[in-house]
Amino acid sequence: MARSADHRTETRIPQRGAVALDFRGSTQLAPLLDRSPSGLQVKLSIVPRIGEVVQVTFHDGHCDEGEFVWVRGGKAGIRFG
Repeated sequence: MARSADHRTETRIPQRGAVALDFRGSTQLAPLLDRSPSGLQVKLSIVPRIGEVVQVTFHDGHCDEGEFVWVRGGKAGIRFG
């Protein structure tokens, strides 16, 4: 069942640019759509599985490990931690 409202309390900051996503043994560049303290939203051409672990590398070289927590319409949410 789809949520009718967004219940997140964190502020999401719209972003420009791309991140490198390492999962399933390969790297994909993905447009970064927005970011919050606990995660981010990206646009993808490959459909990830919910719960799949991903290594995210930002343009400045900083890396974070996360997991895909939702996938919808060519977009995906990644939660860090």
